[in-house]
This record gives sequence, structure tokens and C-alpha cells, in this order.
Amino acid sequence: MTQIDRHTIELELPYIPPSVNKAYFQRGRIRALSSEGLRFKREATADLSRNFSQELASLDWERSDVGFGIAYVFCAPTYVNKGYGTTTRTKYKKWDATNRVKLLEDVLVTVSGADDSRFLTTLIHKAFAESESTVIVIWEQSWWEPIPDHVARRINGFTKV
Repeated sequence: MTQIDRHTIELELPYIPPSVNKAYFQRGRIRALSSEGLRFKREATADLSRNFSQELASLDWERSDVGFGIAYVFCAPTYVNKGYGTTTRTKYKKWDATNRVKLLEDVLVTVSGADDSRFLTTLIHKAFAESESTVIVIWEQSWWEPIPDHVARRINGFTKV
């Protein structure tokens, strides 16, 4: 999608990852990817590799002393219950964004070659948009500025509607 600066990139997938409850199954002590999880991993890996190889190559994945921050923005038409105040007691739908990150991180490790122990900061944000998508902002993180101002401004002002 965009090379924000020399140390920050923005990627976009036209879908949202499945929750871990749908992406994995457990049989006895063995935990494995479900067919939905396998399909997502295959599609997301192909999409990111095909559409963002230049952006992904621009970050310094090789240097072992460089850490990364990642912001995941899950865009959807609504997160609000239609019957709020009349038929439902809660304003927001039960839609857990945090349990959608694991599989997406695994895909990023596959396409970037980075060790996920170098992902030092993770931000998760829900945004209203006309259609579902996942926006991923990745930046080389410094110890004195875990979330650079330009990343914070991008996430705080995020909207696609």
C-alpha cells in the first residue's frame, strides 16, 4: 500500500483474519490450523508477498538489533449493535480483535523472514469503514520512541468512510 517513510510501511488486506477459535482446532494435546485457518494463511501470505514485496523488503529485517512495532487496524462497516438501548444492553458487538492477531503475525513472519520476538509493540484498533479490511502498519522501533508520532497520528485519525 504505502511506504510512509524509510522506516515505516503500511499494508492492506481486503479481509479480516479469522478468530483463533475458528483458525485452530485441538485434538487431544495437538493444536493445528483448521481449514479456515489454512485458507487464510495461504491467501494472506500470497497477497502480502505479491502486493507488498517491495515495501516488506524496505525494512531492515536482517539486523538483529532492530525491533519492530506493528499496528493492526481491523476495518468493518459496524461494530455497534443495532438494537442498542432497546433490545440489547451493550453498545458494541462481541467481536474480539485481539484473538485475530496470532495468525496474522505468523503470516508476517513467513513473508518477512523476521523473528516475531522482534515485534516489540503491538497496537490493535477497530475502525469503521464501508467494507472489511485489515491495515497493518509496521515500523522500525527505537527504544526512545516506542510509537513514533507519525504512526500515532495515522492510527488516531484512521478512517476509510
